[in-house]
Amino acid sequence: MRINIVRKSDLWHKDWDEAMEVAAQWCANYFKLTHKNVTVDVFLDDFEEGYFGWSCEVDPGKHYEIAVNARQYHEDDLIKTLFHEFTHVKQYLHDGFALDTHEAHYEGYVYSWNKWEEFEDSFYHDSPWEVEARKMEEKLFDKFEEYMNDVS
Repeated sequence: MRINIVRKSDLWHKDWDEAMEVAAQWCANYFKLTHKNVTVDVFLDDFEEGYFGWSCEVDPGKHYEIAVNARQYHEDDLIKTLFHEFTHVKQYLHDGFALDTHEAHYEGYVYSWNKWEEFEDSFYHDSPWEVEARKMEEKLFDKFEEYMNDVS
């Protein structure tokens, strides 16, 4: 796996770059993705408040993008968001996750809606891939803190 950290905002503190790179590599290792011939671009970005981050599949099985919002301002929250979005990359690669404007595929099930707004308003928060990602962001963060304490 190749992970590229790309700073796209001046709001990012320079120390966050290294922290995000270490966290991304650790997370890829945790999910056993490091042996895959996959590229993940992690954008350290600045976008409208209310969104912590996003991820997408650019080229299935080959290329993924993650963006983390610098407006969170606290390194712990940035890393939790990275872990949340990296969970989606794992879901794309291992759980059959695919998402477009009218349906999602996840663990062999198809979830459909008529309008993207309908999905965002009523289904997004409780969708099984989001439930897993929220759970994993906390679990991974705790494990990552243990790892960092052990190596320092």
